[in-house]
Amino acid sequence: MESLFGEKVKVVSGVQPADLNAAGATGARVKFDESYRMVFVVHFGAGAGVVDVTLRQHDAAAAGTSKDLSIDNHYFLSLDGAAFTKTEVSVAAANYAPAGTGGAYGILELEVLPEQLDNANGFSWISLDVTDPAAAKVIGVEYLAMDLKKKPVV
Repeated sequence: MESLFGEKVKVVSGVQPADLNAAGATGARVKFDESYRMVFVVHFGAGAGVVDVTLRQHDAAAAGTSKDLSIDNHYFLSLDGAAFTKTEVSVAAANYAPAGTGGAYGILELEVLPEQLDNANGFSWISLDVTDPAAAKVIGVEYLAMDLKKKPVV
């Protein structure tokens, strides 16, 4: 029998959906040791604000040292229900603010691999922060730990 979704993917709520105007949000930290890739799925409503997110890495579940996580992976964006478009990234970055998100609703997908973290210096936790969108904008983020190393016990 083919594996079920819950046996291949662990879903974590990174940022609860909310209007982040005048606030932004610090994403939950997740230890990146249970899977071979992490996909950040950013859902956003049609408010006037823009989507601006930053990948972060940490050496502890709380407190400790944190720093930006620069990657050069492509990302996918869907605006107003249109098909996803793939955007190639030529220079590694931690901050992503795709054009066209102001006034639109949609989904942004970013993917990170474990070897992109600074593992040599103990950075094994990962998160995604959302910057204040500067106007009304409901934003929520899920983390999808993909290709789990072990099936969950049921």
